[in-house]
Amino acid sequence: MGPTLGSVDLTTESWLSFRRERPADRPTSHEPLACPVVAFGGSEDETVPEEHLRDWSSVTTGTFQAHILPGDHFSLLREDQLPDRIGRVLQALPH
Repeated sequence: MGPTLGSVDLTTESWLSFRRERPADRPTSHEPLACPVVAFGGSEDETVPEEHLRDWSSVTTGTFQAHILPGDHFSLLREDQLPDRIGRVLQALPH
């Protein structure tokens, strides 16, 4: 069995800190990360359109993947399969 959300070392506090520093609609101009970055978005998302999601590739010197799923901005929160999907994406990243 691959990684699950429970195995990701990202506490709620660190996630909230990251979100305050990097709004979801656009990346910031901080020094690029040296790790893979994966972004998920909705095909009908008017809050963060696909081109803005792809702008996140600029925050890393590592690999970048954008996964566009059916639905709007909040569809990801309603997606029952999202934890499994994230686990598969994490498992496929270079170790």
